[in-house]
Amino acid sequence: MKNNNIFILHNFNLRYKNDINNRKTMPKLKVRKAAKKRYKLIAGKRFIRRKAFKGHLLEKKSPKQKKNLAKLVVVSKADTKAIRKMLIC
Repeated sequence: MKNNNIFILHNFNLRYKNDINNRKTMPKLKVRKAAKKRYKLIAGKRFIRRKAFKGHLLEKKSPKQKKNLAKLVVVSKADTKAIRKMLIC
């Protein structure tokens, strides 16, 4: 009798688990946090970003180079589609 009860509980758990997995709800859309921190949307359709190579090893770079690296840049059209997909917008 004890084994029969375990079998019934086991079947119930499997059935319940399958019901949860087969729901018809939409999945949650999550933003890529790394992309959110790096890109900013401007004018509703373009993104801006910081330039690379400004994080460290700055002693050997000239002041002119460091000044130019500090500026913001508009992301190219080729990369915009991928960024938009990461940010779900």
